[in-house]
Amino acid sequence: MRSHATPLAHLPQPTGADALSRRDWLGQTVRCAALAAAPAALPWLAGCAAEPVFEPPPLQPAVRQLSVGQTLQFGVTNLYNQLVVGEASHRVLSTGPDGAATLAVRLPASNTYRIDGDAREGRLVLTQLTHVAEELFHDVPQRYTPPSRWLPDGLQLGVGPLEAGSHQRDGEARPLRWQTQVEGQGWERVRVPAGEYLTLRVRRRVWFDHPERWRHHNTRTETLWFAPALGFWVRREWSGEYWLRSDRREREVEDWVRFELLKA
Repeated sequence: MRSHATPLAHLPQPTGADALSRRDWLGQTVRCAALAAAPAALPWLAGCAAEPVFEPPPLQPAVRQLSVGQTLQFGVTNLYNQLVVGEASHRVLSTGPDGAATLAVRLPASNTYRIDGDAREGRLVLTQLTHVAEELFHDVPQRYTPPSRWLPDGLQLGVGPLEAGSHQRDGEARPLRWQTQVEGQGWERVRVPAGEYLTLRVRRRVWFDHPERWRHHNTRTETLWFAPALGFWVRREWSGEYWLRSDRREREVEDWVRFELLKA
């Protein structure tokens, strides 16, 4: 969870000829959205994301159990400029009933920029397949009370209810609001460096309070692609926004990051 997001106009520009800055990417996104229904594809629309092709849901998706000692290796990409940040690892320490598991997590030096911060280590604690109690993913370790939902029950399609809870970071004296809502959007076959998987595409929306009180109206959106054949997600993206109390004119943005499975 980044606490120092920078206004768009002040972000450093990438040096690669093909890289997109946040400003460049956002401009292209606006163009893509405006012309998504155009009958003829223009050359500069080549970078626009294609609509997902959903498949009929499997009758009974069998979920494979993670195994102790198994390591999942992920490539981490900054989606604002398409630069590869590094690799993240998730190593299974223990497993339990109903998909419960504890994994040791190591993230690269930054979720966005190579020179920003140190590599981080923490845990991912699943109380069951659908709920997470502790996680290192948004830059710092967080604990959730009650465990926070990240998959729909039964891997069902549709929008779930808004679920209230709290989150707490290491060193913080009190828990803060954390509300989530998940949507099973459809079954999608995706290809990642580790191979091709049939996945449930899930959108997870979060509304939360931040320990730095100058941030308010914090929202975050994640999309994860859960592969029953692996028992874990094979791709996951997240980004977020918030307002600064000192400046109501400009919405601040968090990182925009993709994790993709390299090896399982």
